[in-house]
Amino acid sequence: MLVIEFGMLQATLLRAQIRLYAAQSVVISVLAVVVAFARDVPELYGLATFSVLLKVVAVPLVMLRLLRRTNQEIAGSRSLGVASMVLLAVAVAAFGFFASARFSWAARYCRPPRWRWRWRWPSFWCRAC
Repeated sequence: MLVIEFGMLQATLLRAQIRLYAAQSVVISVLAVVVAFARDVPELYGLATFSVLLKVVAVPLVMLRLLRRTNQEIAGSRSLGVASMVLLAVAVAAFGFFASARFSWAARYCRPPRWRWRWRWPSFWCRAC
């Protein structure tokens, strides 16, 4: 997955970026099928199928059709190099991780209320409930 992402950062041709996007979507769909099989979650099979139809078939076809109408073949120039973009992406991901860890959504909302009757949140909200 990471190798495909680095390839997307490095690719200068728009068609190559679209193909790498489709390849990345295939990898994500395969991972969803593996998790669905390992954890016995049948909803993930439907999600993987929908992801393949939309992200692997429909979006690349539309983008390639739109690209055929233009005469631009090379992606826009970058003001940052590949290494700088990767460092920026790591910094943004780390910020998001640490910012979301402060809120602790699951610890706050997945506990049952302290009433006499045992009402619980629906199980689709979090697996810890």
